Amino acid sequence: MNQILELGFTLLKNMSVEQFEPFVSAIGPIIPIIESELILTVKAIPNPDDLAGSCYALTPHTDLSYMHTQPVVQFLHCLENEATGGESILVDGFRVARDFQKNHPEYFGKNWERDIPDKHNGRATKCNESVCP
Repeated sequence: MNQILELGFTLLKNMSVEQFEPFVSAIGPIIPIIESELILTVKAIPNPDDLAGSCYALTPHTDLSYMHTQPVVQFLHCLENEATGGESILVDGFRVARDFQKNHPEYFGKNWERDIPDKHNGRATKCNESVCP
């Protein structure tokens, strides 16, 4: 827990499926985010509708940023991996935003004024309209 609070992430190894849900529940309530599912299976499939289902590398990004209530903590539990590579890059988004605001104040906040396509609710919204608190 100290690593999550201090760094914003931690790595756990050798956790079984049976240990996973009780571990997560001990941290706090589990709230289903997508399709009322607590656990989602992510694997490469032909013709995916987003990068998570593809075989391509994922660049730094924020999951579920279009949602009004975003996850506070997100757990990724790799059960099987036959791929090579798989390195992860973590970015401190708060630091990026702070530095961008400091170095480019004239551009800071422009993304909040743009329409954001949202495939999950079928319409474009402005970030300050409904998808951000």
